[in-house]
Amino acid sequence: MFCSKHNFRPCMHAIQPRPIRQQSLGRVLFYSWRDNAQAVYHCTTTYFKDEAQDADRLQRYSAESSSLLVQHARAKFDRAMDIMRTEGIAYDPRHKGAVLPYGNAGQLARDARRLWQHLQQVVAEDEGWVRMMDGVTEQTRLQATEMLRRIEQAWMLHDAFTVGAHKYALRWRVVGKTVVFKVRWVRRVLRPFRALA
Repeated sequence: MFCSKHNFRPCMHAIQPRPIRQQSLGRVLFYSWRDNAQAVYHCTTTYFKDEAQDADRLQRYSAESSSLLVQHARAKFDRAMDIMRTEGIAYDPRHKGAVLPYGNAGQLARDARRLWQHLQQVVAEDEGWVRMMDGVTEQTRLQATEMLRRIEQAWMLHDAFTVGAHKYALRWRVVGKTVVFKVRWVRRVLRPFRALA
C-alpha cells in the first residue's frame, strides 16, 4: 500500500490488481454449450407458441370475415323483403310453394328470390369454410403442442445430462488435483533419496 517513490504514502502506484483467474478451456466450452442450448430452446419454444397463437388469430379472423359476408347478404335480402312489404306483395321466397306474381311485383319477387338463393349459398359456403378452418387450426395447434412437448422432454433430458456432466467434471477435477498433489508429494519425499543414489 505504501510506495517508496512517493514518500511512503499510499498511492495507486503500489496497488496491484488481483490476477484474473483464467478459466479452463473445458469450463468455457461447457458454459458456451449450455448458453447456446438455452438460446435454441428459447427460440424454438417461442416459434411454436407463436405458431399456435397465429392459428388462433387466423381462425378468429376467418370467422369474422365470413360472418360479415353472411350479414351483408342477409341485410340485402331483408331490404328486398321490406321493399316488397311496402309494395303490398305477399310473396315470400323462403316458402317452397310460393307462386311468383306478374308485372313489376314479379320483378321484385324474382330479385328477392335471387337474393335468398345467394344468402343460402353464402351461408353454406360460410359453414364449410368455418369447418375447414377449424380443422386446419386444430391440426396446427396439435402439431405445435406436440412439438412443444417433445422440446420440453428433450430439454429435460439435456438438463439432466448437463447437470450430470458438470458433476462428473467437478469430480474428475478433484480426483485429478488429488492425483497431481500426491505425485508431487511423492517426488518431494523421494528427492533426497534420489540425490544419494
